[in-house]
Amino acid sequence: FSAALQDGLINPNTVFTVPDQISLDGSTFHDAEQHPTEKLTATQILAQSSNIGTSEIAQGLGEQRLLAQVKNLGFGKPTGLDFPGESPGLTATAAQWEPTDYVSLPIGQVDAVSALQVLDAYNAVANGGTFVQPKLVEATVDGSGGVTATAPSPTHRVFSPQIDSELTTMLEQVVSDGTGTSAVVPGYTVAGKTGTAQIPTTGKDAYTVGAYMASFVGFAPAVNPTFSMIVVLDRPTPIFGGTVAAPVFSQIMSYALHRYDIPTTAG
Repeated sequence: FSAALQDGLINPNTVFTVPDQISLDGSTFHDAEQHPTEKLTATQILAQSSNIGTSEIAQGLGEQRLLAQVKNLGFGKPTGLDFPGESPGLTATAAQWEPTDYVSLPIGQVDAVSALQVLDAYNAVANGGTFVQPKLVEATVDGSGGVTATAPSPTHRVFSPQIDSELTTMLEQVVSDGTGTSAVVPGYTVAGKTGTAQIPTTGKDAYTVGAYMASFVGFAPAVNPTFSMIVVLDRPTPIFGGTVAAPVFSQIMSYALHRYDIPTTAG
């Protein structure tokens, strides 16, 4: 979505014709729930987590631009924390590209990423379109009490402030009337996204039946954010991120915003 907005291929109100399933290179992909072919704006596609609508945007974007934005947002490489055992994740490359990746990649089925990488990507939105490398240590304190700040984190711009504003508004719609309504924090605007990911079977080219990771990632207040957070639940029941992870986000974010006396932003 961010790359398509940045390249002028879509705006939040661009309308797409979205069936509930498509066939691509011999494989069938579908939305989470059956529905008649419908007209959806880009904002509605994001808010409703439409796999098919998302793939239509990705196909317009093209392989090279899609892969470049995945890299720009920090996926497929270490976060920079230098934390022991950290994985860079697994993402598709140009050499491995398959026609079906126009669906699989943007909805997360040919890539494996860490929770921190997802949070880093959304932090880029919270930071006005600038990606900020995370760090564990803010400062060190010596034996006499002297405080020495660690070096500033490396940064790079991923998309413009104007595109960032549009994307933030779209992510607010996810929470206000999309799949993330359970992430609402009374008194504050919230921007974020639900996730429901199948879990692969170890040693097999297949997914484990009935096994899912449910997530919600977001930040608040949506404009001039103070806090960001990701919640990931392993094999929950029910399976959907909007049902099980979003309420956890709401409770913890509400506590944090009140604990640090962050002014309210919404009625």
